Amino acid sequence: MTWGRLLLTRQELTALAVLMTDQYGWNLSVFDRLHVPATTASAGEVSAVTYTVRVEKRRTGPGRWFSEENYTDSGVGSPGRLITQALEATQHGRPWPPASPLAQTF
Repeated sequence: MTWGRLLLTRQELTALAVLMTDQYGWNLSVFDRLHVPATTASAGEVSAVTYTVRVEKRRTGPGRWFSEENYTDSGVGSPGRLITQALEATQHGRPWPPASPLAQTF
């Protein structure tokens, strides 16, 4: 099927979630509310990109639900490489054009 080449299968999505859980320590409640991260160029770097991920953890209590985590993709083995790969793998499943950066989810 055509859509099978455009979208991740359930098994692929599960594998991606397992990798991200291992890499970043996120759990299912974080994935459920995860938005596409903001990207910025890394200072002094031409090929590196830094992702700012807004993480929502409701168990931390009112007023402390949100935190921002930064991950830089500077090549193979860098913390942000998995986010780059996740964004590339899920790009066809996100609406285009995006309504707003906050409205998009992985």
